[in-house]
Amino acid sequence: MIVFTSFVPHTPLVFESIGKERSAELDKTKMALLQLRDELRVAHPEVIVIISAHAGEQTEVYSMNMHEQYTAELKEFGDYETMEEYKPATALVDQIQRQLRNEHIHITMHSQESLTHGAAIPLLSLEPNKKIKIVPIATCQKSPKEHVQFGKALREVLDEHPARIAVIASGDLAHTLSKDAPLGYKKEGKEFDDAVQYAVNENSLSTLLSIKPKVVQKAAECGYLPLLVLFGILEGMEVVPKTLAYQDPFGVGFLTARFYTL
Repeated sequence: MIVFTSFVPHTPLVFESIGKERSAELDKTKMALLQLRDELRVAHPEVIVIISAHAGEQTEVYSMNMHEQYTAELKEFGDYETMEEYKPATALVDQIQRQLRNEHIHITMHSQESLTHGAAIPLLSLEPNKKIKIVPIATCQKSPKEHVQFGKALREVLDEHPARIAVIASGDLAHTLSKDAPLGYKKEGKEFDDAVQYAVNENSLSTLLSIKPKVVQKAAECGYLPLLVLFGILEGMEVVPKTLAYQDPFGVGFLTARFYTL
């Protein structure tokens, strides 16, 4: 049973240990994450399914990370102290891979103890109860529509599972919003971020799917496919979306949103 859904950025700059004084420029995002942290606790999930584009090594198929224990850490960003450990939701992982394969949706398994930043940063930001088990899922290079279909199929499994489940999609939006952006300025960056924000605020899957591939490519984002999976999960449900924060102080779009189900 799904009890919580959200989309969050995975920038390490929200941590003062990494962002230092520049972390203050993301105060709205940090406040939004604190709100989500509180709402996640109220929802009392037993499992967190976390979807990102930064996981596994597969390119042509979706994948799940199944390991006896996961480590969420920030060593790659220079913080050697922040670390938490989580256990896998083994029964749910098995149910997902069996049912999706029965529906001819290709999903593979890999095993990696250290979570990629696409999963680690949201978990460390939201600080879920350490007893909560997790299911890290990776997107792939299939089409936007196929990611929506993957989300729909995933939702069927989550609905049938007896545990209380939180679904968190993770990603950053355009990396090309200013001349100081990691990949420099491209006008498509703002076009992409505007379209995504409209799609989220209006709960409009059609808007997401209508974004031109060239715009997605030029935006140099990493949140589009995880968001499409989330929209696939939510399709058909009565949803009230709410953007909690959008910021782009470093030329990268950071969107934090909550989807309340009725």
